Amino acid sequence: LSLEWPIMLAYLIVFGLATAFFFSHYVTRRLSRIARAADGWSAGDFSGGIGDDSSDELGRLSRRLDQMARELAGYLAMRSKVASLEERQRLARDLHDTVKQKAFALNLQLGAAQSLIERDPASARVRLADAASLVEGIQRELTAIIVELRQEASDAVEVVGRVRVQVDQIGRASCRERVSSP
Repeated sequence: LSLEWPIMLAYLIVFGLATAFFFSHYVTRRLSRIARAADGWSAGDFSGGIGDDSSDELGRLSRRLDQMARELAGYLAMRSKVASLEERQRLARDLHDTVKQKAFALNLQLGAAQSLIERDPASARVRLADAASLVEGIQRELTAIIVELRQEASDAVEVVGRVRVQVDQIGRASCRERVSSP
């Protein structure tokens, strides 16, 4: 046994340990960035991403996770819009069920009062007719508001349809990637 074998063995051990330390530190740092981004996403903060542009498996995984986070943020924004539109639709129903009916009841009451007034019937009728015209105007305005709110609600249905299409596309793309991945 010559002196070359122990030197070569020591070199291989030192080189192996240094390489293992470098790669484990490099990989650990990258995995820590992925974990920090995932923690932010789970808290609802989609502003930061992983930002790993390397071409290895971790880089590709990081880019896919960043893309998924952006899509999820978009879906959450759409969901918020849909919830807002659903609330508007609920308000439109409430307006229809309460305010419009109350205005109609007021119109009936004014009509009854118009027929009961006997003192200065001419001026009372004019004022009551004006009040009835105002109530009819209120009913028309409320109807216009309800129609507008319902139009926004139908826009929500359109948004929901678009979300469904995008989810289907992502699902199909994900299935294709799983099938094509080794």
